[in-house]
Amino acid sequence: MLIEVDGKQQNLRWVESQVDELDINIAFQRFESAVQEVEKLNNLAKSLKSNVVAQDFITFKADERALKLAGLITRELVDTHNELKKTKRNVGWLAKLGFEDRAREAYLEARGNTIRKRSRQCIFEGDLKQYIWELSFVYFTIIRNTVSTFQACFPPLLMSACVKWAKEQVDSFNMILARQLSGTEGGGQVWMGCMDQAKEHSRMLAEVGLDFKSLIGQDGGSVEQQAQDGPVGLGFM
Repeated sequence: MLIEVDGKQQNLRWVESQVDELDINIAFQRFESAVQEVEKLNNLAKSLKSNVVAQDFITFKADERALKLAGLITRELVDTHNELKKTKRNVGWLAKLGFEDRAREAYLEARGNTIRKRSRQCIFEGDLKQYIWELSFVYFTIIRNTVSTFQACFPPLLMSACVKWAKEQVDSFNMILARQLSGTEGGGQVWMGCMDQAKEHSRMLAEVGLDFKSLIGQDGGSVEQQAQDGPVGLGFM
């Protein structure tokens, strides 16, 4: 079976040789070259509209490799999520392979895990105001940096997922805040001091266009219930 490639007649053995080269690049994690070769195979398949057998064969080979390649790139995305340049590159590759949703989910999950890890490193040593200062600083710094990177790496149409993620993190922070303040007098000096510090740190989200100030201290209901009740205190600035 012959197919036309760049004006030349090639057989399916030629296709197999291209796939072999792709496999080598995947094995050595030469991601840039591998992504380009997957795109090349997909474009070739699309050009073979009159040859369904060859088209299906090439598409199958390309999809099979794209899935494996996406898995490796996703793993690197998770490992280097705190580096803007690498995140942007990895997200770009996954988007070209058709796995932009996977990139979004993996990135936000990795950032959520980072918040949980860093917040556990904040140790309460008797000074509640200091503990809340440290905890809120960790939460809102990472949320801000995550949103900033997301804006730089993903298209605006996906931003709603990032906003939802950010709200979930605020909800988690509020649960910890409520638990820590449960033994203090509501409206008292310590309570007010902790709330003021948390709200002050939440203002750094204005740098990425989010306004969460009125959400701080709301410990009732899940994120989903809050969403049903309306976007209270949540929005772009």
